[in-house]
Amino acid sequence: MRVLTEQGVMAASERDIGKLNEGGWMPPLTWRHHLLAAGALCELPRPVGEVVEPTK
Repeated sequence: MRVLTEQGVMAASERDIGKLNEGGWMPPLTWRHHLLAAGALCELPRPVGEVVEPTK
């Protein structure tokens, strides 16, 4: 976005990525939903009973 703005192109993201204020960054109000939904979608392709071992 910054590159476009520097070239005089008015652009904005349609995403709600939170707000930056004096206290720091605040995530959007829907962050919990997005986190849970992403986790559920990651589990869909995994076969039932498969165990994922952490890397050592």
